[in-house]
Amino acid sequence: MELAPGVDLNKLIERLAVAGLEVVSVDSNRQVIVAFRADDDLSSFEEAMNDFSVGPRPGAKTSQWDVLEYIEPDSVRRWARADRIGPRLRADQDVVRFDPNDLYKLDVELWHPGTTDGATAALDKVQQFVGGARDRGARVLDTYVGRTICLVRVALRGEDVDALLEISEVAEVDLPPVVDLHPSGEPSSFTAPLPRPAPPPEGGPRVCVLDSGLASGHPLLGPYVGDASSVHSSITSAADLHGHGTAVAGAAVFGDLRRRLETRDFDSTITVFSARMLDDNNELDDEKLVVNQIREAVERYREPPFSCRVFNIAFGERETFIAKSRGRQGIWAEVLDILAVEYDVVFVVAAGNVPVITSNAEEAERLVVSAGRHLREPQHRLVDPATSALAVTVGAISARAQTTTPRGAGADDIRRPVAPNSGDPAPFTRVGPGVFDALKPDFVDDGGNLTWSGFGSFRTVHQDEANSVLLLNNQMSGLRGWFRYDVGTSYAAPRVARVAALVEHRLRVDLGRPPTSNLVRAVLGAGAVSANDVDEHCGSGATVNMTGYGRVDEDFALWSSERRVVLLSEEELPLDHFAMFELPVPDEFMALRGRKHLTAAVAYDPPTRARRAEYLGVSLDFNMYRGIDQDELFEHYRTRRRDEGVVPKVDRYKLGMTPGAGLNREFRWNRSRSTLQVGRYSFQRTQKDNKWWLVVRVRRRWAPQEYENQRFALAVVLEADEGDFYARVQAQLRARSRTRIRR
Repeated sequence: MELAPGVDLNKLIERLAVAGLEVVSVDSNRQVIVAFRADDDLSSFEEAMNDFSVGPRPGAKTSQWDVLEYIEPDSVRRWARADRIGPRLRADQDVVRFDPNDLYKLDVELWHPGTTDGATAALDKVQQFVGGARDRGARVLDTYVGRTICLVRVALRGEDVDALLEISEVAEVDLPPVVDLHPSGEPSSFTAPLPRPAPPPEGGPRVCVLDSGLASGHPLLGPYVGDASSVHSSITSAADLHGHGTAVAGAAVFGDLRRRLETRDFDSTITVFSARMLDDNNELDDEKLVVNQIREAVERYREPPFSCRVFNIAFGERETFIAKSRGRQGIWAEVLDILAVEYDVVFVVAAGNVPVITSNAEEAERLVVSAGRHLREPQHRLVDPATSALAVTVGAISARAQTTTPRGAGADDIRRPVAPNSGDPAPFTRVGPGVFDALKPDFVDDGGNLTWSGFGSFRTVHQDEANSVLLLNNQMSGLRGWFRYDVGTSYAAPRVARVAALVEHRLRVDLGRPPTSNLVRAVLGAGAVSANDVDEHCGSGATVNMTGYGRVDEDFALWSSERRVVLLSEEELPLDHFAMFELPVPDEFMALRGRKHLTAAVAYDPPTRARRAEYLGVSLDFNMYRGIDQDELFEHYRTRRRDEGVVPKVDRYKLGMTPGAGLNREFRWNRSRSTLQVGRYSFQRTQKDNKWWLVVRVRRRWAPQEYENQRFALAVVLEADEGDFYARVQAQLRARSRTRIRR
């Protein structure tokens, strides 16, 4: 049933309970699923619904069924067979027809009424059903009754599956998760030699990893190591005894190592540098300040002969930053913001991890039931320096939703990936918003998944090779081999750093000079692809809060095509001024069939200071408009005297971009308070008026008077599902776009 507008959900649940209905599920569309304690209650409800549809009768007394005024009568229906078919089962069957003689092993989720006794009663009913089909090979393989979830794995013939789908206590029936098998069983113990990769090109893209050192002798990584040093005061060796730095460096050089292993292609264009910051116990230097370690690394590798512009930091403080910051920016993050401007470099930092691996049955159950909602809890907020305003902060998604079947596993074992879908936020990742409600993390990439396992009375959440990240191993002696597995945002961040290095190099070649760090960040934003939508489970705005602008697509970030044109610009604007950019959107683009998309990404590098009421000394925002006259738009934005009349209204011309620029009230992220801002607009119909404008405005907050101009960079993408228009845009750009700058 669907709730009527304005209904208080908590009060409604109480009223439904009085009427004998138990709420077992509520989704983001305010649709409620209820269960009845008995068939008599259901009959009474249906009778009351019929009376309610007739309308009130004179002299009628109040009753428990007055609660029906709070729901939409037309939306009420029974939970049916089609609702109970899970996604994997639906995908496996053409029309979900079961061969009567085939034996199916299925995971069945039962409605949990909120009490263990109620869940056990529902389980008993299913067990009795399966017991009645025992002569046809039916068996109950395993069961689990927890505080909020009730599961049973069964083996049934096809003729009995149809009957199972009609049992009212059944919420969903699905195939078990798909298992994953390595092509050779154990990638960490390969005996066949892998091809020795070719060295990177001279002057190619480069990344510096600030971590625990580097195993320069690794056969795959060695050819790509440009230099390794230590910035730790008591350690002179640049070797990696722990392994974290080697794993991060491998991800920065190769990206997806699973794919590399499958194709046996380990050639890369990336040169990697290593500045060791951590000791053998992965602890920071207790004598040298973090700022001096980072500065030393930047000064060494930023200048020739290394000329590195992208620096990856895949670790941070242990504590959740917001819990101890009282709203102020952290010192470490502030240091990165200062150095980013001073050296014009791109820092890529990991969002941080929350330890959710557990053998506690109750905690394991809570995690697998949450479907990502646990990421809303305070302990999943960002750590310092992930709150840095100018760094690119990277969270983790789970690229793989498979599980392995370990040796010795019984047929009654139940295994589930904790993040149920490929592309969902990783269960251990940290999320935003950042300080002063800035939109953070900026991006996400694969950091692995976890697996929930249950057998007998044992429940656990643990790492699983099937859904972990494949990494390079620093210790290659004995049976350890060249590879290992792990999970964490530590391994998502270097993937984005790798793309940032590729973008920086490509821009340097195309422009004939080094691009600003702002332009690199803007191109990354323009090349991002939205992550899975989790708003339905986690609340409106959760997708942006947990995954930022999405995953950076390497091809999108690096290349235009006949159907995808990227427009770039590096600008400088006086404070308290605005700039109007007319976009070269050709008529051919507007006339194309299918959906069309415009993406705008703006990055800027304002002065920052933690001990200010506002962290950013300059604010910037942008909006996109269509169909408005240039002079009318100019009149709306310019500074006006009081005697000049009313400011022209232009809201009807403004495009509704996603994510929105304003404050998301539930999660409190605010795109306009971020130094990297991305907005997307999609449409299908042909638009008659083909005047498109992008307006950027900068305002002084507390920036000192000598700070007169603000640098920023733009990346605007025109993209269509079909059709070619690249040549036409190129022709229009030969006639230089008009730009007007004014207070």
